[in-house]
Amino acid sequence: MPRLPTIVSLMLMCTMSFVTYLGAYEVDELGKNPGFKAQKLTVASMICIVVNVKLYADEHAGKFPTSLPLLRDMYNFPDRSLNDGWDRALYYYSTGDTYVLASFGQSGEPDAQESVAGGESLKNNYEADIVVINGEWAQSPFGVGRSLP
Repeated sequence: MPRLPTIVSLMLMCTMSFVTYLGAYEVDELGKNPGFKAQKLTVASMICIVVNVKLYADEHAGKFPTSLPLLRDMYNFPDRSLNDGWDRALYYYSTGDTYVLASFGQSGEPDAQESVAGGESLKNNYEADIVVINGEWAQSPFGVGRSLP
């Protein structure tokens, strides 16, 4: 069972990511493209999921959940956080020992990785996939916060 301060700090990180990124819909950040705003919301959803996967693993001997609905039901977070900024379901695959969490970007189709492993996609590329593997960025959007627990 994880210690209470760990749970509180992880949940605070999840909450703060949503507060920060939901602001993208209220303020037109320097005239940014709607694709950028969708990327920010996607990253916020993914951070929240990574936080909950970490909590689950701490409570289940290091094993990752087998599905996002299982995780959602266990920690009671909103269905909306299982979608990306384009309102499509996030892709999640887990063997229990490893997991992949991905958004296929604006196109909704999987693409080849364009960045170096763990890097950022090209500026203004809203088609680029956004991918987390085992709690680490494999590829994230350019100019969007990358804080993971």
